This record gives sequence, C-alpha cells and structure tokens, in this order.
Amino acid sequence: MVKRLLGLSTLLLFAAGAEAGVVISLESKAPSGSGFNWVYDVTLERNSLMSQNDFFVIYDIPGLSNPLWAPNTSDANGNTGVPDINSWAVSQPPVGPVPPFLNPNDNPATPNVEVQLISNDTIAPRDPLTDPNGLLLGKLTVTSPFSTEGIIDYTSQGSALNVVASVPGPIPEPSTVGMMGAGLVAVSLFALRRRRH
Repeated sequence: MVKRLLGLSTLLLFAAGAEAGVVISLESKAPSGSGFNWVYDVTLERNSLMSQNDFFVIYDIPGLSNPLWAPNTSDANGNTGVPDINSWAVSQPPVGPVPPFLNPNDNPATPNVEVQLISNDTIAPRDPLTDPNGLLLGKLTVTSPFSTEGIIDYTSQGSALNVVASVPGPIPEPSTVGMMGAGLVAVSLFALRRRRH
C-alpha cells in the first residue's frame, strides 16, 4: 500500500511540474504603419524557474518584422526580479528551436520568434500574494502585414518549462480569400450545369 501511495505521489509531482512553464497570451492588435502590431504578454507560471539559456518561441508569424521584447523589470509592487533587455537575445529562426518531446506546428517557410535568457540569472515568481497568477516576464511585440487572426503555436524550454500551447496570431488573408473564391467558382459551375439540364 505504501509503495502505491509513493508511486502515485511521484506521478502527481511529475504532472504538476509538466504543466508549469511560460504562458503567452495576446494582449492587443493595432494598426502600425503598413502592418499590425501584435502585442503578447509573456508570463512565468507559479512554481516555475527560468535560468540561463532557457527560452520561449512563437512559431509561424507570416510577414514577421521588427520583434521587440520589453522585459518587465519593475511594477507597482517593486522590482520583479526580471533582468533588463541586455540579458536577453531575440532572434528570428526560420525553423525551431523545438524543445524535446514537444511537437508544435512549425512551417519552415514562415519565420519564428525566439526570446532567450542569456545572462546568468534565475527568474522566479515572487510570493503568491504579489504574483498570484505567475510573474509577467514582459511584452513581446511582433509586426505583421496581416490582421486576420488564426491560431499559432508557442513553446518554452528550461527547467520545468517544457510546454506547448496555442495563441491567436496573424495568418495570411489572401489564402482565405482564395479558398472562398474557389468555393464560389465551384458553386457557380454547379448551378450553371443544373440550369443547362
């Protein structure tokens, strides 16, 4: 009986750790010049840590330009423990990176955004009263010519950070219009054929 309880406890601890990670959510979308700025809130969940070389990635942002990472170094409750911009690297890899054992949708023809902690810092949410929903790491703004919303994947990697999930993001509208046009042509041809008979 004791062995079963220990085994069950171990499984529950592992499950709790597997759920922790970096969560990305869409805050806003607004016109900007010839495109649209998509602003994402990036939150480190409770019971999670982020340390050197840990990263998060948003996959397949069509027409991506000018990704801007703004770390949340201080808020109304004081210093957040998030290091400043010099401690981070932002890149636009065409493929990946993909954490082990995760399988996000990643089209090599569409660029990704990766934000990596490069300094020797460890970031953790503060006490549960200060950060009840986790610690806001910062805001990531990406610019895309597309305003149409679709679902794109994101992942994070690090100690207890391996997670894959989806978030609203830009998708190319021309393909949607093309599919609608093809459907209208098919319906028109079918109607014309019925009229002839």
